[in-house]
Amino acid sequence: MNHAIGRFGGIPARTMSLLLALFVLFGVAISGAPAAHPQAVEASTPAANNKPTWAWQASDIAPDPAVRYGVLANGMRYALMRNQLPPCAVSIRFDLKFGSLYEADDEQGLAHVIEHMAFNGSRHVAEGEMVKILERLGLAFGADTNAATGQEHTTYRFDLPKADDKMVDEGLFLTREIASELAFDPAAIDREKGVVLSEERRGDNFQRRRAQQQLDFLLPGAYAATRMPIGKVAVIQAATHDQLQSLYDRYYRPERATLVVVGDIDVDALEAKIKATFGDWAGRGAAGKEPDLHYTPAKRPSAASVFTRADGGDSISVYSLKPYEDLPDTAAYRRESNLLGIATAALSRRMSRLANGDKPPFRAAGFDYSDILKAADYSGGSISVTPDNWKAGLTALEQEWRRALLYGFTRQEIDDQLIALRSNVANAAEREHTRTTGQLVSQLMESIQDDTIFATPSSGLKRLDAWSPEVTPEMVREVFVRRMSVGTPLFFMSSSVERPGVEKQIVQTWKAASAVRVQPPVKGAAKAFAYTNFGKPGRVVKDSRLADIDTRTVTFANNVRLNIKKTDFQKNVVRVSVRVGGGLLELPDKPFGLADLMGAFDGGGLERHSIDDLRVILGGHQVQPRFTASTTAFGASYSTNPADLLLQLQVAAAYLTHPGYRPEAERRWRQNIVLSWPRLNGSAESVFSSQGLRLLASGDKRFGYSSNDGEVLRSFPELKAALDPILSSGAIEIAIVGDIDETKAIAAVASTFGALPPRKPASTLFKSDHPVVFRKDKTPILLTHEGESNQAIASLYWPVDIDPEADPQSAETVSVLGSVMRIMVTDEIREKLGATYSPSAGASLTSAYPGWGYLAASAEVKPEDSARVIKAMRAIAASLRSGDLSEDQFRRAITPALERLPRNATSNGYWLSLISQAQTRPDAMERAKLSSQEARLKAVTIADVVAAANTWLKDDQAQEIRIMPARPAGEGAAAVTAP
Repeated sequence: MNHAIGRFGGIPARTMSLLLALFVLFGVAISGAPAAHPQAVEASTPAANNKPTWAWQASDIAPDPAVRYGVLANGMRYALMRNQLPPCAVSIRFDLKFGSLYEADDEQGLAHVIEHMAFNGSRHVAEGEMVKILERLGLAFGADTNAATGQEHTTYRFDLPKADDKMVDEGLFLTREIASELAFDPAAIDREKGVVLSEERRGDNFQRRRAQQQLDFLLPGAYAATRMPIGKVAVIQAATHDQLQSLYDRYYRPERATLVVVGDIDVDALEAKIKATFGDWAGRGAAGKEPDLHYTPAKRPSAASVFTRADGGDSISVYSLKPYEDLPDTAAYRRESNLLGIATAALSRRMSRLANGDKPPFRAAGFDYSDILKAADYSGGSISVTPDNWKAGLTALEQEWRRALLYGFTRQEIDDQLIALRSNVANAAEREHTRTTGQLVSQLMESIQDDTIFATPSSGLKRLDAWSPEVTPEMVREVFVRRMSVGTPLFFMSSSVERPGVEKQIVQTWKAASAVRVQPPVKGAAKAFAYTNFGKPGRVVKDSRLADIDTRTVTFANNVRLNIKKTDFQKNVVRVSVRVGGGLLELPDKPFGLADLMGAFDGGGLERHSIDDLRVILGGHQVQPRFTASTTAFGASYSTNPADLLLQLQVAAAYLTHPGYRPEAERRWRQNIVLSWPRLNGSAESVFSSQGLRLLASGDKRFGYSSNDGEVLRSFPELKAALDPILSSGAIEIAIVGDIDETKAIAAVASTFGALPPRKPASTLFKSDHPVVFRKDKTPILLTHEGESNQAIASLYWPVDIDPEADPQSAETVSVLGSVMRIMVTDEIREKLGATYSPSAGASLTSAYPGWGYLAASAEVKPEDSARVIKAMRAIAASLRSGDLSEDQFRRAITPALERLPRNATSNGYWLSLISQAQTRPDAMERAKLSSQEARLKAVTIADVVAAANTWLKDDQAQEIRIMPARPAGEGAAAVTAP
């Protein structure tokens, strides 16, 4: 349950708002739906103002005919769609056109509280039972059951694992309870306040303050900027039954509701159920008032606002504001938006080349046109910089932006983007009939909330093909100039250092840059991929089939192994796994840091193509220029299509034979490391991940992070010396899953990896030679952070010495124990104590790093609550050791896991993982088969779980970790000490 980040744009083809991207980055929740002050306008419904019931009724874009739209007599809308991928699954979304924009001053945050209370008792469901009911049905809280509150919408989500009548009826029943029957028990309200305030505290950080400052600067006086879904602490603390009931009655009404159901359903039967379940729903009392967000950006001189924070990074965003236009979703608008997207993508490609140059003026850049909370439109550009080069970065941003406005784009730039656009749309059209229920329900719900058209991908391809052949550079430039011209620029800087008077310097730097004459862009020639010939195609020396999983296994004369499984789950989708050598386990321990430097390897491109060249060359293809390292293999997993499979394999093979090791990639990697250092102590989470894990691992540098590690000193020549021998001779195993022709797949591998010189037969590195030594000292670990003074983390870790490959059944039992702990921690620490929003518990076991297994429970809490939360965690462990585990708790923990297993049978991702080492590690494949997983899970008993608790959850083995604020609220003092 959370307050949601919504969309600014409201039109599918509109590029994502730059401000939205910043809010996502900063962790602030907003929504893009317009509304005005609740007291400003008389009562009305979403159908007011002559708006049609559905957006497609006023558009020339036809809706997807597979969706049945309907409206009950009481005004509740519904949209139903049958889909059988995965089979027997059903997804329900229930949306109320109501959020924080509808709250009065003394109600700020109560829409979000109501969303929380929806899971805390109703007329026919006792308090605390709704989540338990769903868990018994096989829905995991959070993963399958959740809700979100935004500025204009509150949405509830249920993903049912079965499509039988009982399951669907229960889902509809619970949805109706949420719609009209919530209880708002005062005692439950008081408990849930703690959870909501914990969520507020979790997001009460400099990112939120920075985002709010940005909004206040850009939209002074705008009502929407004052109504964030999380609300006000004082209002939440004072919330009463009467307040919540009043707000609920005013806005939880059928005329504001939309029910979306997608899955393996009989649409006629489900429609009848909906009418029977919701047909008698009627609003209580007077309807709530519609807010009015009318806002006109005031004319003002160019200005800048600066947010300074040592660990906040360095960036500058430029905005040119315009009055907001609520444009309908039509074919003409989508065409114009695509033309604008072509222009901004081409300009961003130019900026990428500058960022990867010898003396880059900035680290990254981007452009877009969108809206801010539907209060104003803007054309925008942004750059990420280092602290010492912001002037050069801002100058380059202004001049490249102006160059595009003056001279437009070359024919080649436009063609590159058109090819990429058509490739994406064509791929979507090919996959139209094999989209998953999860994808469909999200897209359908989003389109309804945004008043846009849920159309078929194939119709989008037809529209694109109707106009794209006529596109000219002049057409693209005309749209770019009209949408992206800079009037009076406004600047927002995020700075890691204090810069007195920098606001004036920013404006002056932009003005000075604009006085410099710019030249037309240099025309570049199209390039072809250089690595298509790897020698004589390899000869197949072994070809067999694993009958039980219908997987073909092939071995080439050079020892390269290939595993193929053809599926029909998703049309035009092919998944590829490439595994080379032993991965990070094969890199030397000294000098330290080569494993981290592998993260920059593929950014170095190839000998004849930089990474920017590759992005252009591959622009019209579904091919990723990626090659990295996992613990046990070098390589990557790729998602492509049948037509691009050969090219994807060629690119992957070229990274073996002709890696680029370009200095710009190493430079960017090193720069990222240095710029990350100020953030290491910036929050409780960052301190835990950098210091806490390392302390648990007895100082092992493979875990956690420190600026003193020395990895920043590593270089590509060092990596090359260690990596090239592995890339040239390491064992290779490839897996291909999806919509494939087996013969063509074999030929593609034969001409790439199969054509390489002989390889080692098989990798033997699956476990580290250096086991992890789990911390022996049981003295509580107390660490401090420099972040918010109201945030702390309380955790307990119990070491578990189980190798999941050697003893998979014991590992399964410990996993179930972790799931039971999660339920008990949620029930006790979240629901009863109200001490945290999102406690966690579970097991982590690994074979790759012997000794590094554990059970853990953790929660983000108020510093003063850390002791009682730790005490509650210890009490939960003690109750498990004593056998205080009910059949109901056990089933609630195990049923969601059992219900999830069948879904994997129709997942290409699961099959790719299963067969990725089918020839070299058949034992691992056997353990991962669905039948094996199900058998292990069903074999676990309550007695097993209790026995595991007595083995591993011993109180004297627990490692207590607390991350406390270095500066308690109201003080500038030293670290808090543990009680």
